[in-house]
Amino acid sequence: MVEDNLELLKMYREAFEHEGFEFATAQNGIDGVKLSFEKRPNLILLDLLLPGMDGISVMKILRENNWGKTVPIIIFSNMDTGDEIMNAVTENEPTYYLVKANNDPSSVIEKVKDILKEKPLN
Repeated sequence: MVEDNLELLKMYREAFEHEGFEFATAQNGIDGVKLSFEKRPNLILLDLLLPGMDGISVMKILRENNWGKTVPIIIFSNMDTGDEIMNAVTENEPTYYLVKANNDPSSVIEKVKDILKEKPLN
C-alpha cells in the first residue's frame, strides 16, 4: 500500500495481516516505486495524492516495466475524479478504483481477494 496517511496505513496493515496477507507499505510515491520493484507484490493499493511523486506518476513508471505492466493496481483515493484526472488514471490501466470514504478494510480486502483470484500469482 502506498499511502501517506499513517492512521490508514496502520488500520489496513492490521486488517490485511489479520486475513493472512503479507503487507508492505510506503508513505510517498518515490518509496512506493522502489518498494514495488524490490518486493514485486501481487497487488498494489495506490493513493493518488502522495508526497514526492503522485500516484499517476507511480503508475506510469510501473507500467513501463515488464512486471509492472501486469501487476494489479487498485487506485485508493478520495480525490475528485474530474475528466483530466480520470484520463490520466485510465491511461495507465489501473485494475480498479476505490474511494476511501466509501470503503472499509473488509470491503477492500474482499475486492483484493476477488482480483487476486482472477490473476495468477507471481
